[in-house]
Amino acid sequence: MATVRKLSLFRGFSVIVLLTQLRFGLGGRGALEGLIPVPGQDQSTVDVANLKTGGQISGTLEKDEKRVVWFGGEKKHGRFPDFLVMLYVLNRHGDADVHCAPAPWLTSLGRDPSPTFYAWRSIHSQDTDELFLSSKSNPYQGGEMSVEGSKKHIVGFACTITGVAWEATEYKFDLDVSYDDRKLVDEEVGALKEIYEECCKEEGACSPWKANATETNEDNFVTSDGHNIEVDFCHREGSLCSRDGRLMRLDMRNFGLQCSLPVEQFTKMKMLVKLDLDGNYMTGDVGEIVGKIGSLDMMMRLSMKGNKIAGRFDGIGSYCNVFEEGGISYLDLSSNKIEGELVPCLLSDDTGGASSMVELRLKSNKITGGIPDVFTADSNLETLTLAENQLSGRLPESLGQVLHMRVLDLQSNTMAGPIPDNVGNIPALYMLAGTGNFFTSLPSSWSSPSWEPPAALKLVEMAQNDLEGQFPVGLGNAPFLLGLDLGQNRLSGSLNVKDGQFSNLLLLNISFNTFEGQIPEALGKISVFKDMRNSAIPQIRPSFDLRFNEFDGEVPEFFYPSKTPAITATRVFLAGNKGLTCENPDELRYTGVNCQPYDESNYMDSYGEDWEETAPDYVPVVTEDPPMYPPTENRYPAFRQTSRSVLPPVTARRPVPTNSNLLTDRLENSPEAKASGGSKGASVFGGLMIALLVVAALIVSVVVFKRVRGRRSRFPGETTYVPPEEEGFGYALMERGPQGAEETVPLNTQAAP
Repeated sequence: MATVRKLSLFRGFSVIVLLTQLRFGLGGRGALEGLIPVPGQDQSTVDVANLKTGGQISGTLEKDEKRVVWFGGEKKHGRFPDFLVMLYVLNRHGDADVHCAPAPWLTSLGRDPSPTFYAWRSIHSQDTDELFLSSKSNPYQGGEMSVEGSKKHIVGFACTITGVAWEATEYKFDLDVSYDDRKLVDEEVGALKEIYEECCKEEGACSPWKANATETNEDNFVTSDGHNIEVDFCHREGSLCSRDGRLMRLDMRNFGLQCSLPVEQFTKMKMLVKLDLDGNYMTGDVGEIVGKIGSLDMMMRLSMKGNKIAGRFDGIGSYCNVFEEGGISYLDLSSNKIEGELVPCLLSDDTGGASSMVELRLKSNKITGGIPDVFTADSNLETLTLAENQLSGRLPESLGQVLHMRVLDLQSNTMAGPIPDNVGNIPALYMLAGTGNFFTSLPSSWSSPSWEPPAALKLVEMAQNDLEGQFPVGLGNAPFLLGLDLGQNRLSGSLNVKDGQFSNLLLLNISFNTFEGQIPEALGKISVFKDMRNSAIPQIRPSFDLRFNEFDGEVPEFFYPSKTPAITATRVFLAGNKGLTCENPDELRYTGVNCQPYDESNYMDSYGEDWEETAPDYVPVVTEDPPMYPPTENRYPAFRQTSRSVLPPVTARRPVPTNSNLLTDRLENSPEAKASGGSKGASVFGGLMIALLVVAALIVSVVVFKRVRGRRSRFPGETTYVPPEEEGFGYALMERGPQGAEETVPLNTQAAP
C-alpha cells in the first residue's frame, strides 16, 4: 500500500536523495535499455517505450480498479537483470497496492496478478511502495521465457496496481533495471552476524533464518552453532538495499529472534527507512529502543508488534526529537508489555505544532492515564489505535481538530463520558471503535435525521458501553456505512429509519438495549436484505441483530424468506422482543423469535428441539443451550478472510440460560458472582442455606452488574474474555494494520506451469 506523506525539509530531502539513488543508481537511465516488452502484450510495448523515454506510468484508480503493467528484460553480461518497482500515491487519502508475478505463469493461466495470486507484493500504509524483483529469488526463475522464432531467452513479469481507497487514487508507477551484482556492505553484514549470535542461541530460535542452512552460497555465514545462514539481505525477499549496498528496508518479521533487542547493531544500518521486527521474542526498554533506532537519519517506519518489549511509555519523553516533523511517521508497538502514560510529543511537538506521527498503533499494552489534550488542526495523524489498554478519562475535545484522522480505535479501555460532537464530524473519519468502555453518549448530531455525516464513514463499533439516548438515525445518511454495532447499551426510543437510509449497511447490531415500537419497513431496503452475490464484497454474509429490546407489533414481511428470498443468506436475530407477533411462526423460526405469548421459561423453544441442525452455520453446536450472543471468532467470518483487519471483535458471551430469570442467571454465573460465593451447589447445608446464599449472591451481583454491565471483555486475561489473535470486522474492510509490509509468498504452484 502506498500513500502520500508530508516530510520535513531535512529528512524529506534525505529520502528524496535516497530514492534518487534507487532510481538512477541501479545502473543509470541507460540501464533501461535492457528493459523490453513482454511478447504478445500490446500495452507492454506502449508502457516500456514510455518508461525508456523518461516518462512514467500514471493515472487515477477508483476503489478496486486495476492497472496492469507488463515488462521484461534480456540477458546481458551472462545474467538477467534485477528490477526495482516503485509505486507512488499522489493524493493524501489515496491508497494503492501493487502485486507482481512471472509473466509465463500468468499467460498460461489467463489471469493477472492479484491479492490472491502473486509472487511479490507491497501493501504498506506508509510512504513509497518498492518491490525488488531479485534475479536470485526463486519466483524470478518462473519469469524465464523464450522468444518465438528465435533461440533468445528473456524474462517477463507483470504488476497489478490496485486502488484500495474509498476515494479516487492518483498514482505514479516507475521502474528501474540493474545488471549490477549488489552486495551488502561489510559493516552491515557484521551487524547481522552479531544479531544472529546474540538472538539465535536458544534452541528453536531463528528457525526461519536457519531455513537456508542447506543452501550453498558464497555470501552465507557459517555460525558458531554450525548453521549456514544468509546475511546478505540485499536479495532477501522483503528487504531492500541502496546502490552502495546499504539496507533501506529490513524485514525480520517472525524470525524467532530471542534476545534483548540489539539496538546498537540496528543503529549501524545508517540508511534504514523501514524496520519491521514484528512477531519475535525480543525484550528491552521501549524508551531506549524507540529513541535510538528512531534517531537514524532516514528512519520513518518502525514496527515491533508482538514482542516482549517493556518499560514505561513516558520514558520515550527523553527522545521526543524523533517525533519532530519529518521523523518517525509510523510506530507500531502493539501486543507488548509497555506501561505508563502516553507522551504528548507523540501527538504534537513542544511548541504546539504537529508531530511527524501519521499512524500510531499501541494496542494490547498496559498504558494508563488519559489521552493528552494536545491535538492540533495541522496534525498529520491518520490512525490512532489504543485498544486493549487501561486508558481512562474522557476523549479530549482537541481530537476533533485532527482533520485527517481516519481510524480511531479505543476498544476495551475504561474511558468514560460523551463522544464529543466534533470527533463524530471529523471529515476523513473512516472508523470509530469504542466497544467495551464507559462512554455515556454518542455525538448529538448523529441523532438528527438531517445530519450529513463524513462521507468516508464506514464503521461504527460502540457496543458494551453506557450509551443513553436515541438511535443515531443520522448515521443512515452516511452513503457507505457498512457496519454499526451498538449492542449492550442503554439506548431507547424508536428507530425512525426512513427510506433510503443505511442503504449499504451489511452489519447491524442493536441487541440488548430498550428500543421500542415497530420495526421500520424501511430497514427491509438496506443491504442486509439484498442479494449480495453480485456485490463488490460478495463473500460477506450480512448480519441483523435486534435481540432483547422491546419491539412490538407485526414482524415486517421482509423477514419472511417467501417474501425476501435473499434473506436466507443473512443472519437474523429477533429473539427476546416480547411484543412481536407474526402470521407464520414456522417461517420465522430461523430468527429465534417467539411469536407465541411471551414466556421466558419457553424462550429456548423458539429454536426448536432440533436447533443444532437448524442453527446458523456460524453458531458452534454445543451440548447445552444455544448462544446468547454470536461468538466473535466466527461472528464476521468473511471479514476475517481478508488481510485488512482493524477492529478487535466484541467478546463471545456465555450460552443463553434456560431458567425463567435470564438476568439472574447471568449474574449468578458471572465471575463476579462466583467470587462472592454465589454458588448453587450448597445443597448439603439444606434448603434454607441455599436460599440465603442465592439471595446474597443476587444482591452482590446486582451491585456488580451496575458497575460492569456489558463489559466482561474489558481486559485481556479475564476468564470470560480471551481475545482472538485475529482482529475483527472493522479492520477487514479498511486497513491491513501493521502487518502491511512488503511480503513475498509463493504462487499457487499447483496451478502454475
